Amino acid sequence: MSGELNGDLKLGAGDRLCYLARNFARNLKGGSGIRAVPWRNPPLFSANENGMTSSPLRYLSETFIRRELPRLHPTTEVSVLDVGCGSGRLADLLAGAGYRGRYTGVDMTDRFGVEELAAGPFQTRFVAGDAHSVPLDGPFDLILSVSALEHIEDDGALVKRLDRMLAAGGAQIHLVPAPAALLIYLWHGYRQYSTKAIAERFGTRGVRVYGLGGGATWLLHFLSITVPEVICRVSMRRAMPRLYASLLRLALQFDHLFPAFPLGYAVVKGR
Repeated sequence: MSGELNGDLKLGAGDRLCYLARNFARNLKGGSGIRAVPWRNPPLFSANENGMTSSPLRYLSETFIRRELPRLHPTTEVSVLDVGCGSGRLADLLAGAGYRGRYTGVDMTDRFGVEELAAGPFQTRFVAGDAHSVPLDGPFDLILSVSALEHIEDDGALVKRLDRMLAAGGAQIHLVPAPAALLIYLWHGYRQYSTKAIAERFGTRGVRVYGLGGGATWLLHFLSITVPEVICRVSMRRAMPRLYASLLRLALQFDHLFPAFPLGYAVVKGR
């Protein structure tokens, strides 16, 4: 995939403009054969979330895992592969949803919280390296990634490998940024995912796509994160977490009235 620009790297002004122009142009391509359905399960805040500072898409992605995954796959003992696992937070989310079993996290950088996860219901294992090639002890009942595929240059090859590692009756869930995320995340990973891009990588058979967020959460992210943090280098949501949480709660409710322009997609594929 030569010529791909990685927004995670330090880019000059020309490359930044080129990144925005290229991604904007390819995000306009349609005609995929996949229809994204707005995810309308209203995320309800708990008391300890009154001061939360997660971005809208991060909050929606984690809420989707907690609430929707048990409807897609039984909360039994499972073998889980988390691609781009970071600290292993997904193991906590799965435990909170009622899952237990074996959890394998793979990432290029070791930030895995082994001690924090040791007391949970999962046998945890971290594998450092490239998910394209590192040995992984499959098959897996659940294969998940949260904002990981856009950081992988040859994501199509990885998706093919993951397809082969999914157990019969298993499910894959991948949370990816939608085209509308380009103007709020700006230089982030290699790409965003239109429904056409999703179909090119995952196919259309047995694939469901859910839209996360909409116009209100897009506006909230732009005004409270993109402008102050990316442009002005000031964190409003950390300075005023209660206000930010209230605005996020309000924006999530408005999204049910105006679900166009989702921030991200949940790609669900079974076997």
